[in-house]
Amino acid sequence: MTGFMLDMVARLTGATVKQLIHWDRTGLIRPSIAQAHGKGSRRVYSFLDVIAVKTAVTLRREGISLQKIRRCLRYLREMYPQLEQPLANLNLLTDGQSVFLLTSDPTTACQNRKVIDTLAGGQLVFLVPIGRLACEVQREVARLLPEPPLDILPAFARQNRQADPAQRVRAPRKGVRVG
Repeated sequence: MTGFMLDMVARLTGATVKQLIHWDRTGLIRPSIAQAHGKGSRRVYSFLDVIAVKTAVTLRREGISLQKIRRCLRYLREMYPQLEQPLANLNLLTDGQSVFLLTSDPTTACQNRKVIDTLAGGQLVFLVPIGRLACEVQREVARLLPEPPLDILPAFARQNRQADPAQRVRAPRKGVRVG
């Protein structure tokens, strides 16, 4: 098992050595290979620990406070006690105000995955998949109307349709004889 010393973890993640020591002392992210036991002892982090630190640094950079990260971790550790480092094993999203968990059950289709607000005690977040809805509406329009009017097609579809020379029909210019 590869271990990473404190200075290397700081270089790899963008965290400061002082942050790492503080996070270890307060239990936010502790090194799993070797913890500090008095002066002169060394902290040794696993690869998963490094990923967890990098995730915490990224969340901080995106505006999530340390208190919110702690609350998020508390929720994740309660829900996933089998995971050594939830910050390294789960897919997280943020809007700068909260931290969301994207469920990643491989047996479910992407559209059936759930988003859970970790700071609201596991509250499910309602998602509106605009891209999928737009595709459904386009299919329904195509089914109901043999040739949909141009004004209901998205702008990019109109551009693509006009760019295709096989579908483009040009009107004759004035003064040009056709025939």
